Amino acid sequence: MLLFLRLLMYSFICGILLYLTIVILPETINLPNTISKMFFFAIMITFFIFSEEKWWVKLGALLLGVVFFMAILILISALTNAGFPA
Repeated sequence: MLLFLRLLMYSFICGILLYLTIVILPETINLPNTISKMFFFAIMITFFIFSEEKWWVKLGALLLGVVFFMAILILISALTNAGFPA
């Protein structure tokens, strides 16, 4: 049960981080997309290196993080009645 909560917490953090680095950073401070993606990868690599979780927990957190990211995009798109960000 505790492992599931950690997996859920890591994936939620990964989804929020994806949203911040892919959608928010390029639009607010005019950061190029490639630099913001590198910023995301640098944070995730340090997480993978310093975390003492098993490999499948890390991989599951990354995959569920993408699902959370898509859910955030759909939720914000539905609430603002706008299209998906370009």
